[in-house]
Amino acid sequence: MKENTEEFIKILCPISKPYNKNYNMPVLKYLNAEKFLETWLNLKPALRELVSNELVERYKYFGMRFIKDEQVFLNKLKKEIAQEKEHKKGKVSYLHLDNLEKKIEEIFANNASHLNNT
Repeated sequence: MKENTEEFIKILCPISKPYNKNYNMPVLKYLNAEKFLETWLNLKPALRELVSNELVERYKYFGMRFIKDEQVFLNKLKKEIAQEKEHKKGKVSYLHLDNLEKKIEEIFANNASHLNNT
C-alpha cells in the first residue's frame, strides 16, 4: 500500500483487467491491522479515502466469499482505529479515522447475515 497504492487497490477490489494474481484470495487475513493503519495514516488524504472506499467495494464485489476469513482483521483494525482516534482528537486525521471506522461498520452492516458475532 505504501509503495504502490494502485496495485494494493487492485488486490482489494479488481474491477478491470489486469487483475493482480492475488485478487481472489482473502489476503487481508494475513495483514497486521496495526501496521495497516500506520501505513494508511501515512498516505495522502486522497489515497486514504480511495483505500477506505475500496475496502467497502471489496465486500460488495466478493460478498460473503471473504468476509468470514477477513473478519478478524477487520475487528482488529476497528480496535486500532478506536485507539488511534483517542490520540487524534481535534486533528484532521481524526476525521479520516472516523470515516474509515464508519466504512468498516458499513462492511459489517452489509454482511451481517454472513458473520459470526465475535
